[in-house]
Amino acid sequence: QLTPGSFDVWTYEGRANELLTIHLIADNPPSSPIPLSEQPGSNTLDTVLMLIAPDGSPLALMDDGLVTTGASPFDALLQNVRLPVSGLYRIEARSWWDVGAGGYTLRLESHAISVPLAVMQTYIGRYLHEDLNDLVVTIYLEDGKLLYDAAEMGIFEMRPLSDTEFIVGIMQLRFLFDEEGVVTGYDIVGGNDAFHGEKVQA
Repeated sequence: QLTPGSFDVWTYEGRANELLTIHLIADNPPSSPIPLSEQPGSNTLDTVLMLIAPDGSPLALMDDGLVTTGASPFDALLQNVRLPVSGLYRIEARSWWDVGAGGYTLRLESHAISVPLAVMQTYIGRYLHEDLNDLVVTIYLEDGKLLYDAAEMGIFEMRPLSDTEFIVGIMQLRFLFDEEGVVTGYDIVGGNDAFHGEKVQA
């Protein structure tokens, strides 16, 4: 139950690479947008969600839901947020500008991300980056984890988003395949930068 000028805090013990979906559902959402000045007396709740990482940094914010069966666009829905580290996460259940009031339900769904060993083994090898002065990157397995060795740039754990997509540092990597399903390389994107690695050796 939210009251004007306040918000609720929930905590969640998360695991690195876990996918977390959080849905904040108002008991009485508005049927249409309400001016901020009229919200305190509207008897409706326009929800907002915030997810804070264990180090205190904001991880995700959402003030809208999806228009699906039984859901309101004024619900707040964070879908498949990847948790970067294991630890205690803070979930803030709020109203828009913290002026609304009313009851709500908070729903959490967790999905573990696991890539089969046989799939990871197909990614092992050396990759050439012509767009980075012919940098050669080596991908290898160690203790059941894929590692990305970018020479002088460092070694990074490849954290899975799916069987074919991984987080490498602050970049997102997607493997590419030929018509027979053989790995040919990858595209890697982060911010405004995009690079391509061509597989040159298994």
